[in-house]
Amino acid sequence: MNCRHVFAALIAATTLCSVPAAVAAPVGPGAPVRTYPVHPVDGIPAEHMPNSCSQGVAGTIVQEDGTTKQIMITAAHCLVDTPRYENEIGTAVYAPKTWGDQLIGYRVATGDKQAQSHYADLNAELHGTLNWPDWGVVELEDGVEMTGLATSEDHYGHQRSTPVAMTGVRDYRDLGATEISVDNFGQPICKDGQRSARSCGVQLFRASNSIVHWGLTYESGDSGGVNYDPNNGEVLGVTSQGIGPLGRAQVADQAIQTAYGIPDGQVNEQFQIAPAVPLDDDFRTVAQDDAAFNEWAAPNGVDPIVDYRQQFKDDFAAAEADFHAGNIDSWQHHAETLPTSAVMAGLQEALGM
Repeated sequence: MNCRHVFAALIAATTLCSVPAAVAAPVGPGAPVRTYPVHPVDGIPAEHMPNSCSQGVAGTIVQEDGTTKQIMITAAHCLVDTPRYENEIGTAVYAPKTWGDQLIGYRVATGDKQAQSHYADLNAELHGTLNWPDWGVVELEDGVEMTGLATSEDHYGHQRSTPVAMTGVRDYRDLGATEISVDNFGQPICKDGQRSARSCGVQLFRASNSIVHWGLTYESGDSGGVNYDPNNGEVLGVTSQGIGPLGRAQVADQAIQTAYGIPDGQVNEQFQIAPAVPLDDDFRTVAQDDAAFNEWAAPNGVDPIVDYRQQFKDDFAAAEADFHAGNIDSWQHHAETLPTSAVMAGLQEALGM
């Protein structure tokens, strides 16, 4: 829901630079993350085509041979090529800073590549839309700081959420490939992400790879961000996909179990969430990337990025204000343009841009 190489070249810009001394953790729940295609697409250099997502949970994993690695969990579709992108995504993973991109690690495993063979004999429609294994693992570079504090800002760098310490991973009972459980029905769930910051809702049910919920209202760019229980700070999963208020998170315990061969019920014995140190506050926003891309696009004959979702929100708010103020002519103008604005916003969200 985040790859943006179509629909009027809706692609964000990024600059890759050397890394200055770190002052706080660039890796943490809800922070932004970028990956890039290997080759140019439609004449646009790869560095101007970031796959913009959010970070899930980071920590230290004990591997089967007893050695440890620092890793970060996010969504698979943030790290690999998708039908939308039609291009290979590089393995390098970056934290977008105001001065450029900081290399934080490399993709080492994803779940989606296993989906086709694992679910070949099951209901393809169900698992293609509800329960495909949308998890990805990034192995962090030596010396990269990480934190267990979940926080995020929205698309414009506003609405910074209050930091919440992640306390562990919710280790659910494993479910069969076609099994559905309502043992989580009614429980709360919150998310942090780089597009819409923090929002909370309620869980409906779960499957082997999924928590289906209502009310978080994911937006493009939130993918991969942490989903957690606000009552105790347990990590539940990472943002995967959503349509309006209905959403689906990739379950975190299943991701870690599968990636590292951990038995059911033992995730927290082998994975320790990063300490609660401050998160870096020097990240670029998606809006800043969009503005930089538009500067590049103009002299190169490329259509600029238009944020139709924000335009629809602004038009709707203006129409509502005009109605309450009695400005009927202005309200009628907005009422006439809102349907078109809504369609454009819907297409942009559906195409994951």
